[in-house]
This record gives sequence, C-alpha cells and structure tokens, in this order.
Amino acid sequence: MQKNNEHIFLIGMMGSGKTSVGKFLSKQLNIPIIDSDSYIIEKLKMTTEKIFKNYGEKKFRILEKECLEKNLNGKQCIFSMGGGSILNEKNRSIFKNSKNTFLFQCSALTSKSRIKNDDKSMRPLIEKNNLEQDLQTIWLKRKKMYKECATHTIITDNKTIENISMEILSILNES
Repeated sequence: MQKNNEHIFLIGMMGSGKTSVGKFLSKQLNIPIIDSDSYIIEKLKMTTEKIFKNYGEKKFRILEKECLEKNLNGKQCIFSMGGGSILNEKNRSIFKNSKNTFLFQCSALTSKSRIKNDDKSMRPLIEKNNLEQDLQTIWLKRKKMYKECATHTIITDNKTIENISMEILSILNES
C-alpha cells in the first residue's frame, strides 16, 4: 500500500512508456490518471499534429501547463506528462518539489520502436524517416532538465508495463 498521497508525475521522452504505465498504475492504485496530451486533444478537439500545425508548439506547452495547474489542488492522481512539459519553468518547479516525480528513460531505439507501434497520430516534433536521430537530438537538448526534475529515474528499456509499474509501486511503498 502506498504510504504517501502526493500526486505522481511521470515525465520523459515520447515513447518512454508514460501513458501505458500510467494507465496500469492508475488501476493498481485506484487513483485517476491525467494524461496531458489527452487533456489538450479533448480541449481543442483535434489531433496533436493539427494542434501544432494550427497553433504551434507554444500554445501546446501553455495548455500542458494549464492541465497541470488545473488539477494540482484536487485529489491524488497520476500525471502522465507530454515529453516537452519540462520546457516550462513552472512545470519544472512542480516536478522538482514532488517526491513522486519519475523520469522514464529509454534508448532512442526503444522509443522509436514504441512510437512506430503506437496508435497515436504523427508526432509533430519528429520526422518518421529520421525518427531515431530526432529522438536522440531532442533527448540531448532536454536531458539536463529531465534529470533536474526527477526524484527517481526508471529505465524502461526491455521491461514490460507490469515490471515498470512494480518498480514504481515498490518505490512508492518505501516513501
């Protein structure tokens, strides 16, 4: 049984497993999950790709921040955050001040494999033909911010959703 009732933040690159693990954890802990990408898609009633095309990345990042701020004062939940959520200073401050911020880290090759197999529409910050290279470039730009925000780092390469979830549950039970 989890000892603390703080929010749980899942951060990391696209394709690192945040949404899939977040949904599984939500069932295990019987607490809601808020997926920032889904929040934005529902709010604007369009795909991520169309949001980036019509409004730009800046608007998307503003809505990520809104998603976080609107739900922080509610009951405990799991936040599965978009990969770029750490680009916002206020978001980083929230993540840094939590003892339940989990960085999902995996190789660009693992991310590439997961992205190619997921059912989400095209990811706007990457080109399908340069997928692995684009993922590596984005990781290198964001790595320091991710590391500064994380309370715990979970390596997700070659692990199942269940294995990753058990690792997180074990950490939560200790804190």
